[in-house]
Amino acid sequence: MLPLFLSIIDSHEDQSKFEQIYHAYKNLLFHVALDILHDECLAEDAVQRAFMKLIPQLGKLGDVACHQTKNFLVIMVRNLSFDLYNERKKITQVPFEDLGEDELAMDETALLERMEFQALVEKIRALPEIYGGALYLMYCEDYSVKKIAGLTGVSVSAVKKRLERGRQLLRVKLLEEEADEA
Repeated sequence: MLPLFLSIIDSHEDQSKFEQIYHAYKNLLFHVALDILHDECLAEDAVQRAFMKLIPQLGKLGDVACHQTKNFLVIMVRNLSFDLYNERKKITQVPFEDLGEDELAMDETALLERMEFQALVEKIRALPEIYGGALYLMYCEDYSVKKIAGLTGVSVSAVKKRLERGRQLLRVKLLEEEADEA
């Protein structure tokens, strides 16, 4: 796959930089994607998409081995993995005719709760990435603060602060929407 990526890049300097990034981070990115998707093929797809999105950003990246580059790539592949995960969930729909009596008799309250949860997830994803990502990993994927810190390359205290600020932003957003509806 590397030769295909390199063929897209014009400058030899950018090709060299991309190749270094590819070799340095491809395994890390694969493991981040696999943790989210639990499917090797989808994880590989997420990593390939991340590298494709990286090509136009090469000029903006600093040193290959710096934390900012690593964090940027991890966040990018994580977001792409979540997108793939959500796409996959949407695809697994069952026709109404194939539903059994149990599914048809689903409690209306449970259905409303599921719809409200999906709406809340969308609001979390609409927050700035630094806060929304932490909230999503914590509350939707059930990751611990320590695991989130490991995935994003920041300290545990930084993750806690991001979660705190993210909750505050979400609370403000929900209160604003409530006021708009009233």
